[in-house]
Amino acid sequence: MLNATYLDRENAVTLVFLHGIFGKNEQLQFFFDLPYNIIAVDLPGHGKSSSCSTSSVLTCVRERLQETLNHYNIKEHVLFGYSLGGYIVADLLAHGWECAGAVILSAGVNLPRLELMDRFHVLSHAQRILPEYQELFERAVDTFRRLHEVPFSVRGELDVSEALMFLGALKQAERASSLSSVRCPVLLLHGKKDVVVPCENSHELKKQFSHARLVEFDSLDHGSVLRSDQVRSAIQEFVHNLSLDQ
Repeated sequence: MLNATYLDRENAVTLVFLHGIFGKNEQLQFFFDLPYNIIAVDLPGHGKSSSCSTSSVLTCVRERLQETLNHYNIKEHVLFGYSLGGYIVADLLAHGWECAGAVILSAGVNLPRLELMDRFHVLSHAQRILPEYQELFERAVDTFRRLHEVPFSVRGELDVSEALMFLGALKQAERASSLSSVRCPVLLLHGKKDVVVPCENSHELKKQFSHARLVEFDSLDHGSVLRSDQVRSAIQEFVHNLSLDQ
């Protein structure tokens, strides 16, 4: 089971939040006061969730997320994924996950800067073997945070090498052919100033769904979408049109 923040407002709609790489459930707290039930999880190896014991990280996420929703007796829900979480939402849908709808924020078919991620893999393993690499590794993480506009500190909050297991899993994932069979409504949201995950990725992702709506925001980048009233409004309009909160 995943560590989760659960806000039960006795609403007909439950939003299930999945955060981004190096994040935790509080990363999405700007949206926690939306007028719905909210469950925001820590992905494996992030926040207070333990890492996966299996080499199949995405399978681990699917199993643990289902356990978590069962624990809180959550059935009908809307998936919401930011960045890495958005990629995971697409993976869930590709594997037949049933939900009322899905919002994918700032995610795409290709991971950005994979060469940078590979360097982190090398550093993370070196850090485990040679303690003197610790300072170098922490500086590298801080650099990643600045370059990727991550609005929080990661130091001391997770085992970064465990978080990076996701990157290898995503590089191996093949889900494009499965998304065309997704029938639930899908909303893709992306900031046009995003240099971490270029907006073109959401255009490519949209092509893989048989039907999905893409909304772009001219003034937003990868980090600012997490603090945008425009994004909040788009989510509320999407959920309202699902007719679940009537």
